[in-house]
Amino acid sequence: MKFLNSLSTFLPWMAYGILSSVFPPLAFPVAAIGFLFSYANLKKGFILEWGSLLFFIILALNYYVFKNQWLFQHISIFTSFFFVSTAGISLLIRRPFTLQYARLEVDQKFWNNPLFFRVNQIMTGALGIIFLGTALVNLYRYTHPGVLNGWAIWFIVSLAQIIFIRKFPKWYTKRHLQKTKAESIT
Repeated sequence: MKFLNSLSTFLPWMAYGILSSVFPPLAFPVAAIGFLFSYANLKKGFILEWGSLLFFIILALNYYVFKNQWLFQHISIFTSFFFVSTAGISLLIRRPFTLQYARLEVDQKFWNNPLFFRVNQIMTGALGIIFLGTALVNLYRYTHPGVLNGWAIWFIVSLAQIIFIRKFPKWYTKRHLQKTKAESIT
């Protein structure tokens, strides 16, 4: 169930990413339908879902109403910077976006623990750095077409994010507790 909840967050992005390269006019409506699967998170005020919904509304308006093809042609850059902005803004307002998802998986008794908050600050910051790296690679791809394969980069970055999100909290918590225990002994 937790995996499906995480997947629902990125379903509109995955649908859009696949369809935009094959059949662009269908990409926005299908992405919009994808938001039905993350309705519960929208209702709870999740930062990433609301930002994503706003992002797709702006894209759809630019594409269908204003006929702005330039924005659509450079979507991978804008998408990458959207995720960088989401991570950065959520840290600035002291609501790391990963915190909302972590609360779905962690017992409520840990939510007020400073370590829980710190793990999510670091995760959001690290993901922001990964997103920034992806944005810079996408910028490079546009100035040097044909040099890097966009699908390969997307796959590698996605895999790195999944591994990081799954492994980091346990690793950092264990490391922190060992360090605290060692300091209390000395």
